[in-house]
Order: sequence, then C-alpha cells, then structure tokens
Amino acid sequence: MNTQYNPRLEYRKRIQQRQTVIFGSISAVMAFLLIVSTLVWTGVIPAPFNREFSKEAEPAYLIPCPSTDIQARDLSTLSARIYNSTNINGKAGEVGQQLATLGVTVTETSNWAGKPLPEPIRIITGKNGVDAAYTLRAYLPGSVIHFDETNNSEILDVVIGKDFDGTQTGPSEADIATALEPIDGCKPVK
Repeated sequence: MNTQYNPRLEYRKRIQQRQTVIFGSISAVMAFLLIVSTLVWTGVIPAPFNREFSKEAEPAYLIPCPSTDIQARDLSTLSARIYNSTNINGKAGEVGQQLATLGVTVTETSNWAGKPLPEPIRIITGKNGVDAAYTLRAYLPGSVIHFDETNNSEILDVVIGKDFDGTQTGPSEADIATALEPIDGCKPVK
C-alpha cells in the first residue's frame, strides 16, 4: 500500500472542490432567478419594483358642458348601452335593469372592451346627448361625463367601474339640480 503524500494531487483536489462549490452555487442562483423571472413575466407573482413610469397614461377626455338652458329630461326619452368594466359578472345587466325600471331604454348590456375604470361610473356621450348625460348623472352617483366626438346619436354609453355603489332610484329635486350643473373643467361642444 502506497500512501504517499502528493502535494500536487492535494492541491488539485482542493481546487476542484472549490470550483464545484462555486459553480454549483452560481448555477443554483441562476436557476432560482430564472424561475422567479418566469413567474413575474407570466404574471403569477407581481414584480418586486414599481413600474409606474412604463404604464400607458389614461387618455385625456373632454368633459362637455351642458346647454345653458338645460332642463332635466324625462327618463323615458333616454337610451343607453350599459357596459361592465369590473370582474363582477352580471353588473351591466343589474344596472341596466335598474335603469329600465326608471324608464330608460336600455339597448345593450355587455362587458367593456377597454381598461377598468378609475372612477365609479362613466357616461360617454356625443354632442346630441350631453343634456341627457347630465340628466342621467342624477341617477348614477359618482358618474363622470366624457365626450366622444365620433358619436352623433343621443344614445349614452354607461360604463360601470368597480367602485360603483348603485343607482339612485329617487333623487331629490336638489340632487337633480346639482347633477345638471356643469362639471368643473367642462368645455362647450356645440
């Protein structure tokens, strides 16, 4: 049995052990980072940093002013399409039913194709439906009116946001008068 001490072999053995530990550790860290980055990329876990700078800005909408001689319209003369931007199923149908009970003609209820709303409810109108939108605003607390220059009809698009509490079935005369007042920052569209 030849158990002679060989310093060169001992040195190579220690180097190989160190290399194995170093490269094994680097490989394990890289595998972990690959798994975490894949989960972040697919949206399974949120990103560990704030990406506000890379989000698309909400487009600026024109808020139309009502006519100077605005009067509350009879709800039976209003037509609306109701859209749900929330993840709660049936919200558009529920609000559509409530508005139909009040006399509004509801022509459509479906899901909103755009992004979820930052406000509780949005009423989108063309130039022919501005006064109707202000009238409907009294029955939809927290609503914001947006102008769509491509819409030439009186049909209103009502988009429900996640913070919407529900329709107001019997607003007072003061509530209706307040709803008919111009929204701050509105612009005349006629």
